[in-house]
Amino acid sequence: MKQPPSALFGPVPSRRLGLSLGIDPLDFKTCSLDCVYCELGLTTRLTGRRGRWRDYRQILTQVKNCLSQMKRIPDSLTVSGSGEPTLHLDLGALLEGLGQLSPARRTVITNSTLLHLPQVRRDLGKADLLMPSLDALSPPVFAALNRPAPDLNPQKMLRGLMDLRQEFSGPIWLEILLVAGINDQEEELDKLRRAAADLRPDLVQLNTIVRPPALAAYAPVSAPRLAALAAGFDPPAVVISPPQAPNSPREEAGNEAEDVIIRTVRMRPCTGRDLLNVTGLNRILLQSSLRRLLAQGAIEIQDYAGRRYYRGKI
Repeated sequence: MKQPPSALFGPVPSRRLGLSLGIDPLDFKTCSLDCVYCELGLTTRLTGRRGRWRDYRQILTQVKNCLSQMKRIPDSLTVSGSGEPTLHLDLGALLEGLGQLSPARRTVITNSTLLHLPQVRRDLGKADLLMPSLDALSPPVFAALNRPAPDLNPQKMLRGLMDLRQEFSGPIWLEILLVAGINDQEEELDKLRRAAADLRPDLVQLNTIVRPPALAAYAPVSAPRLAALAAGFDPPAVVISPPQAPNSPREEAGNEAEDVIIRTVRMRPCTGRDLLNVTGLNRILLQSSLRRLLAQGAIEIQDYAGRRYYRGKI
């Protein structure tokens, strides 16, 4: 019997979550937004309607098999991936099953668009950590930056976030991603600061473009300006920074390492340093694997902001 495609990627050293095993319950790239900054490229299925894509029971089997082969328990089982995970109708069952498989923290990264739905909030109640995002509150800025599916708007998202804050007992880390000249203007920032103060998340994280975006015309906010803007939140926001420590180098490569490379760069463009961290290969073996995968057409190179990235071909 043909095996279903893997819903897993990593484990990867996450900037925020430590060692994170990624879980993607959707078909690539199913999302309720088509954000101009998305590192996965343009959304190919734009929808605000919940449905069923990957079978959650098959995903749990994949997670169980993966965990049995890992030398250490990951810090986070992170439901995210190639789209908006709350679109999956079985999200609650998936999270409940993950809790039975591992003591690792169950994290959901969500764009907040469906939080106005009570069932979505009930599903998310089975997680240990939620990382919702909110990039804009002015409808014109939201439309230009996040390009939503029909009937979605920032006011509905904010109401859903407020309801979630009242109902969810675990930590909520709110992410705000800033794009130069779009949502980093003072009027928009003031709205975001007031919303964060009303929401009272456990943490506010400021982010910007760090990998090639879906549309090349959009640029990141500079690091000094990002730090200055973070200080303007009350309490101050945290600027997300990349991980520093690589894994111990492996002494040999193989199909397993190359499968990890392919799955990882399909989820997000990666530099060579990123892939050293993910695979644990030494530099010589990593370069050999990358040359082989490039020759096979499994991955491709994209240069952005003076850095070389490897990304998967869809």
